[in-house]
Amino acid sequence: MKKLIIMFTGIFLISHGAISQQIKPSGVFSGGGLISNANTILTYTIGEPVSGNISNNSVIASQGFQQKWTTEVASVLTISFNSYNANNKAGNTSVNVSSNIAWTATSDKPWLTLSNTSGTGNQAVTFNWTENTTTNKRTGKVTFAGTGVTSQIFTIVQDSTVETFIENDFTDKLIVKAYPNPTKDIMNVSWGSDNGETKIIEIFDSTGKLLSKITTNNKNALFDLSGFVNGYYLIKISSLSGSTISSIKIQKTN
Repeated sequence: MKKLIIMFTGIFLISHGAISQQIKPSGVFSGGGLISNANTILTYTIGEPVSGNISNNSVIASQGFQQKWTTEVASVLTISFNSYNANNKAGNTSVNVSSNIAWTATSDKPWLTLSNTSGTGNQAVTFNWTENTTTNKRTGKVTFAGTGVTSQIFTIVQDSTVETFIENDFTDKLIVKAYPNPTKDIMNVSWGSDNGETKIIEIFDSTGKLLSKITTNNKNALFDLSGFVNGYYLIKISSLSGSTISSIKIQKTN
């Protein structure tokens, strides 16, 4: 009987020991510790979700503390494009503002106005400009600004007014005309009755570079501008002595 009891007890201990060996604590954590006794293993960590497992009447428990993260978002302010070239007529265009902050928009010219001068977040802003009745190009700027961002500058360049028919009356009653103006190819420069003096006709670009020159005794001259880039040019008519009789502003277009 004693042998039977001892054998049964041995089998029980071996079996129980085999089961207990199947339970092994494990954890991945950046900080904490482990407490254990015969039936319980407790691990505690920082920054790990709470989890637990129960197996074979023994417990593996892990305890964690969720940490609150604060993310700082960088301020943003951009516009869809930064420049625009306009003809001399009144007109408008719009840009899209992309931002996550409050912003302001300021024009530096009275002839250039805005649909809205401030906003928050993404919005469209329309620029309106009046007709340029002067003979000079003009430039306007709009500044978009906000806290913690680089200001964005929008620039508009508006062409000057060029008359479609230009006529100058000189002391000798010489009338000079340039037509059609603007033109996409042939420009005709003519003058009325004169004293028959030879004329020098020159074309200059906006930088003052001489592009074409002819000398004629006729009362008109033809210029082919088809190879010129779009823009404004100056035709100067001079006498052989070098004195300027007339200067005429013309425009080349498509």
